[in-house]
Amino acid sequence: MSLLLESWAGGPKFSLGLAYGYLRNVSAVGDWTRSLMHNRIMPTHRIICSFAVQQHLATIDKLQTRGIPLANRCSLCQNGLESHDHLFFNCDYSAAVWDRLLQWIGYPNLGYNLITILENSGATGKHCRWEHAWFQVTVAAAVYQLWGEHNARIFSNRHSSIDACVHQVKYLVCVWMFMWKTHKSYMCIVDRLST
Repeated sequence: MSLLLESWAGGPKFSLGLAYGYLRNVSAVGDWTRSLMHNRIMPTHRIICSFAVQQHLATIDKLQTRGIPLANRCSLCQNGLESHDHLFFNCDYSAAVWDRLLQWIGYPNLGYNLITILENSGATGKHCRWEHAWFQVTVAAAVYQLWGEHNARIFSNRHSSIDACVHQVKYLVCVWMFMWKTHKSYMCIVDRLST
């Protein structure tokens, strides 16, 4: 890992560009990688989502295995033990966020597993290209927003409601999908922002 980090250093400083280039060109470790490499996904969302899938984010259980003494309690729901699986899918807060977002993008029955969701994006063949992009952008934005909410609660003592979190994801998706504004179906996304 240290060699990998050194290769991302463009001189004395870390280079996000080199790290991002590595992540874009890394050989596929599963079908989920194709969904994350969609060019419509915001780069920061892609990186956080990729780390979440591979369970490389600094959740409390990961920090504990590195010898950092922390009380393990989910920062989002305050009930369960914080791990990648719990934080992104099994806690009440994130489950409610996913319920609303998966309903919004038309995939209400995908279940709660990030790899499964990414591997099934567009697998049904009933959706057109812009809907695949909408799906993938939404999933990556949701993971990014949930991780951001986790960090805001820990480091800034700021809490967003489930409604506010869902609205923020929808807003990020609509702004990022604005490049599709010339597509006749773009307004379908914008119209459904309020649903």
